[in-house]
Amino acid sequence: MPARSRPARARPVVPGPSGRPVNIGIKLATTYLLNRFGFRPLLIVSTAGLGVAVATVALRTKLAHPSGRT
Repeated sequence: MPARSRPARARPVVPGPSGRPVNIGIKLATTYLLNRFGFRPLLIVSTAGLGVAVATVALRTKLAHPSGRT
């Protein structure tokens, strides 16, 4: 009879600086933002922010290594 494998254990929730679990704080923030602005506007803003962040990293990399070599 083969040995049974144990189910994967959930990782413990790490408390944040305020002592509350971090995921609770994120849930509170996202719930507020979704209720205040709605899903589609938040999706548009987050996508635009991601684009700006990627462009910034690309430009900084290009300026730091103008020859294209890393």
